[in-house]
Amino acid sequence: MTDPTNPKSYSIQLKVRQTTVEYGFVSVLVTEDLFDENGQLDSTKLCQAGLNASVNQPSMKWFIEEQTADMHPVQSVRDDEPVLAVDSDGVLLSESDKWDQTVGMEGDD
Repeated sequence: MTDPTNPKSYSIQLKVRQTTVEYGFVSVLVTEDLFDENGQLDSTKLCQAGLNASVNQPSMKWFIEEQTADMHPVQSVRDDEPVLAVDSDGVLLSESDKWDQTVGMEGDD
């Protein structure tokens, strides 16, 4: 929405990123190659076998543990898709309001 006290309003595009952490369960077949020279199960080899099985398993079921959003460490302008424009309260602007308020960051007038 246009600020009635300011006939010309501006917005700044910020680059954010979302990180999703997922977990899953994998069964590792206990074989001779998972044991060390003392006959003890080698936890490093066991964990590596589990990781290998998880990335090579298309039927692996993953569960979302957490999602976070933060500022991207490299701020840049994306010009291949429309900009999501919000007002100072975080309310999504309509297309007509967006064009009234959005200003490009690379010298656009």
